[in-house]
Formats: sequence, structure tokens, C-alpha cells
Amino acid sequence: MKKQLRATALVAVLVPALTMGLTSCGKATVSAGDPEVSATVAPLPRDTVTAITTTPGASGSDAGDAAAAATGAGAAKGQDLSGREISALPETTPESPEEVLYLEALRKGGIDTTGVVDQLVGTAHAVCADPNGGQQLNVTALAIAGQLLAQDKTKLSAEEAAKLIDSSARKAYC
Repeated sequence: MKKQLRATALVAVLVPALTMGLTSCGKATVSAGDPEVSATVAPLPRDTVTAITTTPGASGSDAGDAAAAATGAGAAKGQDLSGREISALPETTPESPEEVLYLEALRKGGIDTTGVVDQLVGTAHAVCADPNGGQQLNVTALAIAGQLLAQDKTKLSAEEAAKLIDSSARKAYC
């Protein structure tokens, strides 16, 4: 008797709750034929200029640069000034003799450093900061070596590349 009473009470509570949950969704989807949905967007005028306010203490050149950018000075009408298309990434030049030595050792060892110089230099610094002192391969060197392999930047195995990164970093930086 108690089981039947519990089951009846459960049904009495769940049925209205589920029914309200389903009906509360109502018209939650949007269809293409819905008259409330507009498929057009009003165009934005290109010839309006937004006013620029400067804060007290701002340098004159910064305020002037911002004003020139907002008014489109020096740019063709309708051209965005916030970004420009580039055809290739700029090449970075090594900053220190250590970096030159490190990158050359990696290249000679079979790693293409094009486009990943910053990551490799950062890895070298992580190798030198490693508290295990070269007792085992640095985890960052292993991770970067795996990425270099996945990016076809080397024909070495991940472990061989990690050893090369580790030893070259220790010779050049540590």
C-alpha cells in the first residue's frame, strides 16, 4: 500500500513539472519563414567620424595619432586602419651571441627553426631553469620536440630532438 501511495505521489509531482518544462519552451526555435525574423541588416555609413576625447595628461603625439587614425588621414576612403594584410611573417634576427650559437646548433642537428625561434629560445631558458640540472630531459624540451615533429620541422624522433634542444641550450645558455 505504501509503495502504491509513493508511486502515485511521485507521478502527481513529476507530470505537472515535466509538462510545465515542455510548455515553457514554447516557441524557442526560429524558422526561415518566421515573419518576426528580418534577413536584412541596415548598412553602416562609412563617412561618419567618431569624436575622440583625450584625457588630461595624455601626450600630444598619442592624441594626434589617434585623431589621425579615426579621421582616416592618409588612408583611402573605406579602408580600415586597424589592420593590414601581410604576405609573410617578419624574420627576427638573433639578439645575442648565445642565441646565434643555440639556433645554429639546432639547425646543424636537423631542426628547422623558421617561425619557431621565440619558442625555441623560451625552451632554452626553461632548460637552464630546470631544477633537475640535466639529470633527465626537460619536460618543456620534450613537449616542444613533439610539436616540431608534428609540424614537420625535423626528421628526428621526438626524443632525439629533445636531447638536441637540451644539450644545445645547456652549451649556449647555462
